[in-house]
Amino acid sequence: MRSLVYEIFGLGLLASSVVFFYQCIEFLAEKDYVAGFAVLAIGFFVLRAGSELGKMAVLLRREEAQ
Repeated sequence: MRSLVYEIFGLGLLASSVVFFYQCIEFLAEKDYVAGFAVLAIGFFVLRAGSELGKMAVLLRREEAQ
């Protein structure tokens, strides 16, 4: 059950990172480079957190199967 929760949160973070990258493109199009690169960094951190939660879900699923 915990693996399902981690998987849902991980997919939610991966999907929300797309929003950050889109916002980054909008900031860079407006030539607001500081805000664009700040949002880009936040997007990478959110993407990394989502992938780590996905890994955790896979490990928990393996543990539950044993």
